[in-house]
Amino acid sequence: MKHPPRFTEETIRALCREHSAALSRFIRSTGVHPDNIDDLIQDCLLTLWIKRNEIQEGKERSFLFGIAHKLTLAYRRKMGLEAKRRAQLINAWPIIVSVQENTTQEHDESMMKRIRAMIKLLPPRLRQVAELIHFAGKTHADVAHELGISMPAVYMADHRAIQRLGQMLMLQSIEIETPEPGSDVS
Repeated sequence: MKHPPRFTEETIRALCREHSAALSRFIRSTGVHPDNIDDLIQDCLLTLWIKRNEIQEGKERSFLFGIAHKLTLAYRRKMGLEAKRRAQLINAWPIIVSVQENTTQEHDESMMKRIRAMIKLLPPRLRQVAELIHFAGKTHADVAHELGISMPAVYMADHRAIQRLGQMLMLQSIEIETPEPGSDVS
């Protein structure tokens, strides 16, 4: 004998109507941007519908807020990663702009000479990884195999090398643009 489902579409809708204001306040209190609150509420309700057979009688509210908690954590984790990516792009922006604005072959060659000279200043592991990937044209997997390190270690070393090179290039461009003491700046 098959039992009728405890949570039908109508009971889920009633549950949502009953707790939507509190759910909205809860999500807002976790630091979610106001423009994204409605989307997260919809995700909560969709997840609630999908997992409706797992809800224990009398525990509907705590189940709903547990879903909301997990989704807001995932949202904040995602936003944190995107913020880090934006910060990295902002740090690299002066380099990207300078390369795009000056597309002459002479400038490209001088930039490559500067970068090659700066690579020599990197710590040995970062230098090896950067040279193999960016100048020898090897893949991350090839570099990992050749150096006997893991793929995540190669990605991390490549990332750190690029960060340090970007910092060096920015410092060098600041030094170039800084006026000499006693010069007339107008």
